[in-house]
Amino acid sequence: MDNYLDVGIDITNKLKRDDNLIIWGGALTTLNPELGLKYADCVCIGDGEYALLKLAQMVNLKNITPIPNIYFRQKDFPELQCVDDLAKLPPPDYGPSEHYVYVEAEDDLLPLKNFDDYQLFFQKAPDPNTGKLSYIYRMETSRGCPHNCTYCVNNILKKMQSPKMRFKSIIQIETELNLVKENMPFVTSVSVEDDCFMARRDLKELAALFKHFGYTYRCLISPVDFKEDLMNELVERGLIVCHMGLQSAHSRIVEMYRRRDINRNSELILKYFKDKEPQVKLFIDILVDNPWEKIEETLYTLSFLLKSMPKRAALGINSLVFYFGTELWRRAKKENRLEDNFFLKTWHWHRQKTIRYTTVLFVLLKFHFPRTIIKILASKLFVYIFERRVFTSFFIPKLLYVIKRLQILKKPKSLQRKPELAPIDG
Repeated sequence: MDNYLDVGIDITNKLKRDDNLIIWGGALTTLNPELGLKYADCVCIGDGEYALLKLAQMVNLKNITPIPNIYFRQKDFPELQCVDDLAKLPPPDYGPSEHYVYVEAEDDLLPLKNFDDYQLFFQKAPDPNTGKLSYIYRMETSRGCPHNCTYCVNNILKKMQSPKMRFKSIIQIETELNLVKENMPFVTSVSVEDDCFMARRDLKELAALFKHFGYTYRCLISPVDFKEDLMNELVERGLIVCHMGLQSAHSRIVEMYRRRDINRNSELILKYFKDKEPQVKLFIDILVDNPWEKIEETLYTLSFLLKSMPKRAALGINSLVFYFGTELWRRAKKENRLEDNFFLKTWHWHRQKTIRYTTVLFVLLKFHFPRTIIKILASKLFVYIFERRVFTSFFIPKLLYVIKRLQILKKPKSLQRKPELAPIDG
């Protein structure tokens, strides 16, 4: 992705030899292939499954023949194709034969001997209901998004890949889950990584499938898709974590993001998880650092959340990033708002050079600070004092840096169990 460009360059420089070929892929190369070609020999635009297979089968790297979706340096722009039928793709290959992991504690690349080794590297999180540690298998059941938010790369991906959403079949998902159950018995939960899980028409059937395998599951939804009876069935069949994009509650900013219809049921879904299903963990995403957003508009969203956000809910605070080619990127470019190396900007709010006082108020809410105190801190007097540049560009970032350093110093040298994997021969 865009903000990992410098890391990609570093890895490329260390891997590059005269007798090999470096290819980049992902959102950055799809949105801005010319930038990728400054560093890589070729880039993949859009879906890469068939393209990479054909590239791997190419014997003579000096006599390159055209491959759909692969853009070679000093060659013509390729024909673009997408994977129309996801059912034709095989399930993800987890090996373990010829699969390796980099273990930071060992500073070495180590082979996976069997599927049990994966347990050391799987995403883990406490179950919101039982508190027991869950091992989470991440999977996609679809590609694409039905929405057209102005800040999102999906706007461009629809033009470069497919304008329609593409779905895995229930049979295909069942095959994948059978492999998980057989090879990774430690897995207890599934994280569905789809951009819009509730766009599927067979949700009840899929949820029943998760329950059949004994898995709880997590997913991302849009407020517009909320229906109480459907949500009841999803919860009954194992939904324990629900991720919702809000971004803003103020009408002007919502309109700017083109989310007026998407956010339509926001209050209903917050009320549902607040009153009817408080045991289900709700994550709410918002965007900060919007250069067009006024302080009072940001505070409006804060006030909305203070009033409506369930007590057990979590807040995801993301800094607005101008992804190349998106509608907000074009607007920022026209108004000369793009900073140098804007594509290196991370969405992590705490890594910004400037950290707004209003963002700090959201952070207090995120960590369940008493809401009455947050309301006082959000008063005109406090905002007037602490939104000044001396605080947002100096004191707040410096204070946050000190806190982070203290946290690092408190941590033991190794928080993970040392993996017992054999080193690579030679």
